[in-house]
Amino acid sequence: MIELNIFSIILVLGIVQGVFLVVSLFLIRNRNKGANQFLSAFILLITLTMLGRLIIESDLEIPFPNILALPDAIIFLYGPIMYFYLLKLCTNREFKFANTIKHFLPAIIFLISELPLLFQIDHPIRETWTRYTTVRFILIEGGALVVNIYYLVLYKNLLNTYEDESNNHFSFRQFPRYLRVISNIMVVTLIVWGVSYFSWITGNYNIFSQIGYRTVWIILPFLTYAFGYYAINQPALFKVINKKEKPNTDTQIDQSVLDDWKKTLEKFMLEEMPYLNPNLTLKMLSDDIGLKPYQTSKLINTVYEKNFNDFINGYRIEEFKKRATSDGLTKKTILSFALEAGFNSKTTFNTAFKKLTNTTPLQYLKSR
Repeated sequence: MIELNIFSIILVLGIVQGVFLVVSLFLIRNRNKGANQFLSAFILLITLTMLGRLIIESDLEIPFPNILALPDAIIFLYGPIMYFYLLKLCTNREFKFANTIKHFLPAIIFLISELPLLFQIDHPIRETWTRYTTVRFILIEGGALVVNIYYLVLYKNLLNTYEDESNNHFSFRQFPRYLRVISNIMVVTLIVWGVSYFSWITGNYNIFSQIGYRTVWIILPFLTYAFGYYAINQPALFKVINKKEKPNTDTQIDQSVLDDWKKTLEKFMLEEMPYLNPNLTLKMLSDDIGLKPYQTSKLINTVYEKNFNDFINGYRIEEFKKRATSDGLTKKTILSFALEAGFNSKTTFNTAFKKLTNTTPLQYLKSR
């Protein structure tokens, strides 16, 4: 019989939610399909792992109890799988077995190291493994910490790259902020886990020593909720151009050419007002002015020293100012003016306005 303490209740809820999310993500057909299938497989892995941990916590008797140590492989799998999920989500990259399997070697090595303990038989290797249990735990948990820190760095670098690329290709908020929130949760989890680990091996026990390792298991259900919720509600992402496929934008362009491009761009912006389209992209603007996307990007980055997103939002903010301060329009809300100027949400507008003017829309209007 399962004893329902707080920890086991969290695990049960995580298992139930995990099953629901696996089914829901599998049924999504049109939004980020490849990434969501990857995430679905990962949530299934987490769910099975939580089930194994629940059995351990409940002290249920099973024929081969040591087999329940295998779910601990999740501590080696979490980092690489989350990195691959992000890679698939942001770039839609295809994964080749030869290049992928190496990322799972720590988990494979862990599973192999547990084989001598799986069966209740007398064997010299099993006796050695049992005698040095503490040493094995130190190596296993320490190795898992190193692996997860390494993949957290890769994860954050990929997030930064995607955000920069997104801002250089889209005039609207394309970067999914929940991924940044998840990475911050991962940082906190690793810090607590790390403090717990070092306090354990040094004998300096504290509050983290009591909850540290369990923090990983407690955080899994909540991360499952977060990823599932946002993945189901996240609209389809535009895939940014793979850097390996991009033309060389570092090539020097003659100043006279840049001046001609600048005149063409500014004339088009003034006459056609493309920034009023909330879904404007770098490619759309480039097609309209007869340039390649990398040429338009080079022009904006070099001459205006801005990314595409900030460049377009600058025009939108000026349009907002004109509309919001015109006579006869005082009965409209700030959001109405923002939407008319090309912004697609209140949050995006407020963020862009604050970033480019160092004040809020309301403070600006009050100062007029």
